[in-house]
Amino acid sequence: KDTLLALMADLNGNFTATSGMFGSLWSQKMVDSRKYTDDYTDVLDAVTVASSFGNGRVGRQLEMVTKLIKARVGRGVNRDAFHVEVGGFDHHANAKSNFNAQLLEINGAVEGFWSEMEAEGLTSDVIFIMSSEFGRTMTPNSGQGTDHAWGGNYFMASGSAKGGKILGEYPSTFFDNDDSYVLPRGRIIPTTSWDAIWHGISHWFDITDDADLDYVLPNRGSHGCNLFSDFDLFTSGSNNIAGCGGVIAFFDQVVVLSEERHLDPDEQRSLCDVYVSYANSATTLPTNCVAKDQTILELLDANNKTTYEVTINLEIPSDDEAIEVKLASAIQVPQFDVDVQSIIKTSDENECETGTSGCDQLCTDKVPGFECACNAGYTLDETDGKSCIADPDATSAPTRAPSPSVPVNLAATGLATQSSTCFGAVASRAIDGNTDPRWTRDSISHTCSERGSWWQVELVEPSLIDFVEVFNRMDSCCQHYLGGRGGAMVQLLDYDEGGEIVAVASADIGVSEGVSRFHLPFKQQRASAVRILCNTRHTSNC
Repeated sequence: KDTLLALMADLNGNFTATSGMFGSLWSQKMVDSRKYTDDYTDVLDAVTVASSFGNGRVGRQLEMVTKLIKARVGRGVNRDAFHVEVGGFDHHANAKSNFNAQLLEINGAVEGFWSEMEAEGLTSDVIFIMSSEFGRTMTPNSGQGTDHAWGGNYFMASGSAKGGKILGEYPSTFFDNDDSYVLPRGRIIPTTSWDAIWHGISHWFDITDDADLDYVLPNRGSHGCNLFSDFDLFTSGSNNIAGCGGVIAFFDQVVVLSEERHLDPDEQRSLCDVYVSYANSATTLPTNCVAKDQTILELLDANNKTTYEVTINLEIPSDDEAIEVKLASAIQVPQFDVDVQSIIKTSDENECETGTSGCDQLCTDKVPGFECACNAGYTLDETDGKSCIADPDATSAPTRAPSPSVPVNLAATGLATQSSTCFGAVASRAIDGNTDPRWTRDSISHTCSERGSWWQVELVEPSLIDFVEVFNRMDSCCQHYLGGRGGAMVQLLDYDEGGEIVAVASADIGVSEGVSRFHLPFKQQRASAVRILCNTRHTSNC
């Protein structure tokens, strides 16, 4: 052993000016790991346990956890999370006898662990959770075993827990004849998420900031108020869930899709984000949201193309007793429909690009479908909605097509740049057509933190600009990056007589937090480039 350690130290202890960075790092980690192993061995050797944990696998794991907790001072930690697991519970045969034997092992291990925590006076500082990866059928199979199911239960024990309670929705029956939460053979549909219990435990760990909770529990936004707080779980708990202390408003939102499907979890969360953002503009009190049931209606549009109308039932809990009236009023603006449609992931075909629309002259893509139009001097044939008929009163043939009914995205073909790039979020992301407001969708451009950060797109040729639309990042951490406390500005740039690029028009965005999209009219202003100046008075990202 000593010879091996000496060789390891010799091989990994020599660095020169030409040593590779990765090789040096690997060697340093190797040397450090040896040191940490020796340090931990010394600390754990000084710890003794008086209780028996049994001879099983789970007992050996819980004994090591006990030693690590007792050695917490020597390890220099003030909080820990340990994962202990044991398998072998997939009892498709002889479930009762096999399960009873395993429970004896688990009981001995847990008893030993808890006895040690009592001796240390730590029962109120320790939470013990027992769970299974999935439930089992409530009725046996032909081999006196159970088969794979879905919902199950968790057990939580702690000296600081509000014990003696069953939280969540307990089934009214375990038979499948009269309960909507029970499937054949007693398979229970879950009603309470794994995130729910960890939400309260996160509070207990003193994680209470919304951004931090979103980081450690990325799916908590899918459950609305169906989460536990530390007030629900612990005698010392004082936190509640924002927006869940008042009334619940109910809204039905309809979206039209080109394919038969439900909104996926990401789309549901984004839809809720839209509703909450409008609620925040109508009230200062916390508001929550969760998508519930969805129904699909098949429709046939004017072009004989099948579309699907999806109705999503939303629950909007709020601490504002008048949220239903206030929110119903807030969403009565055209921009709301645009914001709702923007959350839909679409694989809709662009019939205008593929040439499958059948339009005689002009074609504008829609989601879903398309729309045909005609040049000046022609009229659209109402019988098929595609053919163009020459106007007999026209004195001359048209020289050019009129402006399309849907504006042309000039930025899409331009060259995007920005003052700096961080996290690999290049400037071109802002014009790639992906307007999803979430960082994880690879749709966000991002500068480094700096004063005077900017983003710019140079157009293929000078053009007349009707308006500029800017899509804001809507992750809860970062809605302020665009405008911050100082506001942001959009500039139209063009070349002066001396060939210098100068600002010829501008519009203020203002403070961006809570706003998903900005529409800035410019009324046919000629420009060769568009620039966004972010956080004009402060150091920040853009």
